[in-house]
Amino acid sequence: MISLPPNFESDIQGQNLNLTTLVQITQLNGDKIYISTGSINFDGNYYNPILLNIPSVKESMDFENRKYKISNCTISVSNYEVGGSVFSDSLIDSDGNYIINARVDIYWKSQSGTTIDDCLNIYNAIIRRVSHDDEKCTLQLEDSSQKDLHKDVPVARLGDGVTIPDKYRNKPYPMVYGYVDKSPCVIAEISSLGEELTSFDEINIYTDSDDTVVLPENDPLYLYNDAYINIRKTEVGSVFKDEDENPLYGDGEQYSVLDNIITLLPSYEDSDGDNDDDAIPTNAIADNHIIGFEKVSPSVVKPLTGLKSKGIGDFVAYDAYYSTIPETTAVYTEDEGLFRIYGTCFVEDLGIDWGGQSLADPEGSSDITWDRPASPDLILEAGIVGCVMTMPVLSSSSYSDHVGKIRAIFKASSYNKTNWYGSKGDFRIRLGGNTVGDYDYLEDFQNQTDGTEANPDFIFDAQPTFNNIDPNYTASSPQGSLPGDNYVSEGLDVQNVSELLFYFRWLPTATDDGYQKGICVAQLEVIDLYVEHYVLLDDILKYGYYATVNGRNNGAYE
Repeated sequence: MISLPPNFESDIQGQNLNLTTLVQITQLNGDKIYISTGSINFDGNYYNPILLNIPSVKESMDFENRKYKISNCTISVSNYEVGGSVFSDSLIDSDGNYIINARVDIYWKSQSGTTIDDCLNIYNAIIRRVSHDDEKCTLQLEDSSQKDLHKDVPVARLGDGVTIPDKYRNKPYPMVYGYVDKSPCVIAEISSLGEELTSFDEINIYTDSDDTVVLPENDPLYLYNDAYINIRKTEVGSVFKDEDENPLYGDGEQYSVLDNIITLLPSYEDSDGDNDDDAIPTNAIADNHIIGFEKVSPSVVKPLTGLKSKGIGDFVAYDAYYSTIPETTAVYTEDEGLFRIYGTCFVEDLGIDWGGQSLADPEGSSDITWDRPASPDLILEAGIVGCVMTMPVLSSSSYSDHVGKIRAIFKASSYNKTNWYGSKGDFRIRLGGNTVGDYDYLEDFQNQTDGTEANPDFIFDAQPTFNNIDPNYTASSPQGSLPGDNYVSEGLDVQNVSELLFYFRWLPTATDDGYQKGICVAQLEVIDLYVEHYVLLDDILKYGYYATVNGRNNGAYE
């Protein structure tokens, strides 16, 4: 509801109403122009009688559709000479500013009004366009509520101080509302800058200028370099080694979080405590590096099938075959498992011919996919059961160095042993990168038997286990368990992190009574498996930074 000045409200109640239109134009330097439809001295100011029309002003609100219609109007002003000047002479103020964007206030003065406060302010606007000729000037006005309602955001800017990196100077602070994953950030403060990041600099990364913004406690920071890379608050810098296998960095905090600010934290070893150039970086941040991290599980599991080239690893005196059931990429049937692979594992020579029959798939022999020669080419033939796992890791172009650590819980077992020869069977498991020499877990284990006695039941009498994920894990399967004392804390080093090779094979070992020989079903049950991938990125300031943010809770647009 419009509030009327008392004098004005009283005057409009009477029978004799006399309204005069007053127009005040405030130029950009603060100078004012007073015009009206008649010559009038009012409230200490003289109004030139050059206003040619009484402006028509309309505004409306549609509450149902939530629309506000803003009225624009036009005023016409005489451009004939009055008092020795024409109105167009005043289109430029004394400071040289053109009248565009000058403020216009229009009032109605009633008959008893003595000051501008007694008048009704009916319209506030800014001048958007001007045209004139020798006779008339036309001013096109826009309601100032358009300017008040519209605001370019973000509003707060970083400025151009020396503590701000060049690419962020005069950039706006982000404004974040609601939960945003990987919201863009700005680097706003560094204690000193040179061509390179200098010693003892803490780098402040702002997620917003508003300190009501909250960041989650667990590793909210990312950087972008061909892909989003998570930066953990606490990092294991010791995984990176120098040429002598000594840790490059210590373990500890890479950054801290306080409200809307993430601070990168360099650390140094400074023997004399004077903070000079002899200080030695003890974490990656101090060395102008930052450590990224990703935890990656297999995206594709491809069983090993078909003929392999002669020889594998250090053993080249036999033909090696891949003999894995091909339909093994499905999720493992146990609730806690990822997948299971199995197939026919065998070692034979001229003395024992296993006949090419699958023990894992007796009906279809789907794991025996090659054309078996009538007689072995070499002294021995052997079958290998395994798979290749594709790991969707970051591209090598995204980092300068990297370290992979395999984490796994798996069970290896054999059953349905036939044509057994020898007092024991030595098996070998390999888990590592699919590159020659790139492995860390390579284990021999013995399966004690009673000579050639067949063991057709599903009995896991060969029970090597591996667990470097959970020291308290125990398998739910009744056919053997993974006790806590099988747990090892270290990850398995791997260089080729994009593809892992995992297999189970019989090791043809010579004994006093000849080579071990026989046939069985070999099985690898993977309960859990992933790669911890640490990446080292150089030149901290060249990246764009992002954060997981819970945005403003005060609704402010500042």
